[in-house]
Amino acid sequence: MSPPSSIGIGLGRIGQWHDGIGEFVRRYAQTLAARAPMLREREGWQFTYHLPRRWHGLFGDEVRYLDVHDRHRWLHRQPETFDLWHNVHLRSRVATPWSARRRVETVHDLIFLHAARGRLQLAQRRWFARRRLQAADAAVAISHHVAAEMQRALAPLHAPVSVVHNGVLDAAAAPRREVAELDGTRFLLHISRMSPNKNVGTLLDLAEAWPEQAFVFAGQRNAHTMGVQQAIARRGLANATLLF
Repeated sequence: MSPPSSIGIGLGRIGQWHDGIGEFVRRYAQTLAARAPMLREREGWQFTYHLPRRWHGLFGDEVRYLDVHDRHRWLHRQPETFDLWHNVHLRSRVATPWSARRRVETVHDLIFLHAARGRLQLAQRRWFARRRLQAADAAVAISHHVAAEMQRALAPLHAPVSVVHNGVLDAAAAPRREVAELDGTRFLLHISRMSPNKNVGTLLDLAEAWPEQAFVFAGQRNAHTMGVQQAIARRGLANATLLF
């Protein structure tokens, strides 16, 4: 079989870059776009990124861009036939184009199954994941744990599953600033966008029950982080610090 030439990259309906999936998508898209000229010349591959229009052009001119529409959640048609389509995270809620000849799905975790409320929602989410994976020609898990969980929770899987670990960004050379209020204190650190599914409320309960231990919460400024800031003040948690 000849190698693919037209490759679509489903980046999903990405709304921000300041969370785990956002950081992964941004780094993945940046790295692939940087290598696109070499891969086009050597292999004849042309990459097309499928993501919201406001991000078009963000990754340069060496890749093409397609806009995400609401209808793509259920009905995704494109005039171009793609030799390969890669959805970079299973929970993107954007379908693969019907015209894609081969499909790859990347699975970061199955937390959305554990977070389901009730049997009906669990059945719906499991059906969604199974349908996506059963239509795929190959699947990628970011760890052996995730691969095992896929086999356990979503069997039968018809596509082969490969484990490809996420890369790690070396932040040693990044700019630093001292946090005067910590003053060398040993602390437990939580980094997230502070949404309820990150169990921040449980950590605040722990901070209240363990006043001699310092807790530091760090995340991008948004409605969730402001809510955490208000909760810390309301509960009088002198051992909890929020950093933006």
